[in-house]
Amino acid sequence: MVWRLRNQLEKDSLLEELTALLPKRDLEAIYEEAFREPYSFLYIYLLNHRDAMFHVRFERMFQIQDGNLDAAGLGRLGRQPARRRRVAGTDSDFEFDVGETVHLQGSARLGVFKIRVADTFLSTDRGTYLYWKDTALATLNWAQLPTGAYTGVRLAAWISSNFAAATYVESRNELEVAHDGNRLILNDQELRTQFPGSGSYAQGATPSKPLSINHLLGPSFINEVYLRCSSLANAADTVGPLGHDIIAKIVCKQGVGHVMEADTHENHMVNVRGPITLRYLRFKLTDYEGNVVNLRGTSLSFCVYLDG
Repeated sequence: MVWRLRNQLEKDSLLEELTALLPKRDLEAIYEEAFREPYSFLYIYLLNHRDAMFHVRFERMFQIQDGNLDAAGLGRLGRQPARRRRVAGTDSDFEFDVGETVHLQGSARLGVFKIRVADTFLSTDRGTYLYWKDTALATLNWAQLPTGAYTGVRLAAWISSNFAAATYVESRNELEVAHDGNRLILNDQELRTQFPGSGSYAQGATPSKPLSINHLLGPSFINEVYLRCSSLANAADTVGPLGHDIIAKIVCKQGVGHVMEADTHENHMVNVRGPITLRYLRFKLTDYEGNVVNLRGTSLSFCVYLDG
């Protein structure tokens, strides 16, 4: 499955890989027709004969005769037209109906290639509040971190100005915060346990959702993000510590605004065991805790490969 690519070099690379099957001018025409409608995708079933290999979604098949694209264009798969898929969700959490039920009887290898997504993830996406307890007064206090992307040094400087002296130690990727014997920074679990009432929290925050910056004081969610698809990964025989539905990992290493690219390494493809039936596919791009990330209007593109 190929979604619309955002880079001309990637498009050229894809078409070049397929020129042994069809002339490049025909591949160009197939590519443009497949993405003529919004949210569409190109489905290439490499196990089929060349004349039955290229499809618009799972609904229509390109008519190819003797290695050339038929000028008549597209034909329907099967005797009845496949139902048009319904698209729901956001840029980072979306579902589509592939149009017909696809059965995978045996095992297959799953890979995700040509992943492209912009790093739009701010340090404050999950919360902006630093909470601490005044042990002498038994009160909960907080300060709000301004919205933005923070390095360790910038975060340490803000904590020093709003709470206590702090230093970022790059060699250990840690923040060291001075302790005065009275004020204690509370993690989310401690907040829920020690302050179960909502009256002490910042506006819009609750004990169950304190909107804290504890994700920055512990493991940071912006170091890597995960592409998840439960309908594909549920049949996998590999279960990782972050969940069974992860089909790809994207490392965030260049900072906000940069386009990140990733692929499944050939030696790390997931083994999917059949039988499995596919009709609705739900994809999510999340942080390490499974929270859907905010792409801020940018796009996510990738190719899903199943080798049966």
